[in-house]
Amino acid sequence: MNTDVLFESGKTAAKALKFINEDILSGAVRYIISPFRPEGLEKEKHILLLPYVLRSENEEALSDLIKRERPERVLIRNMEELGFLKDMDFSGEIDSDASLYSFNRESIMVLKSLGVKHFTCPYELDLYELRERGCDSSSMVIYGRTPLMVSAQCTYKTGSGKCRSERDGFLSGITDRKKVSFPVWHECRYCYNLIYNSVPLSLFKEEEDLLSLSPDSLRLDFTTESPEEASKIIKAYVCGDRARLSELVPAYTKGHFRKGTE
Repeated sequence: MNTDVLFESGKTAAKALKFINEDILSGAVRYIISPFRPEGLEKEKHILLLPYVLRSENEEALSDLIKRERPERVLIRNMEELGFLKDMDFSGEIDSDASLYSFNRESIMVLKSLGVKHFTCPYELDLYELRERGCDSSSMVIYGRTPLMVSAQCTYKTGSGKCRSERDGFLSGITDRKKVSFPVWHECRYCYNLIYNSVPLSLFKEEEDLLSLSPDSLRLDFTTESPEEASKIIKAYVCGDRARLSELVPAYTKGHFRKGTE
């Protein structure tokens, strides 16, 4: 089964890859997905990660990024990016993330007609719904904090009255009435916040059912993890060390995999 790895932060990707043996990168891991290609990573092993929000004032910056990186594949998060790529005559392959609607075979057909080649299974579907949908041309996220909300209101600016401008990162979080803390990623380049679940999704113990779905690949997503933490999880996963994974990911959720969405 193919394994893909997504890093929401390009800096984390670049540092994490330095901790991973070359044989893992060249063999077990098929693609590294990140906002820019880490130094030393072959072009054919990289998928350029696009933002969750694309405003007209950011199109020039994104165009410059694509021209500079010259990616063979990109991962889009919204329909605006699909139209944007069409307008700039992008010739590479286009993949869609879980944030784009592909809940059933009909929606997949529509996206294919618009030029999308590869998909990401929705977080909301359970095991039986995923079987009905079909996963043969899709990646399935089996590890990572799922995004709960994309917000144009900046939690950092609201709290401090200041803008961080181009300094992306986890600068502040939010806490609900039950005192549960939710990390917030500040995407300053495109001016939005991404609020993540308090614990990561982990389907490491669902291997038999995952394989029965026959997805094109299984994906590990890294958001709040440090480069060292990410590299340890990648190594434990590709080496099949489930005991080590339990140590590294003690608290987690299985999301909707077993219970679906009402």
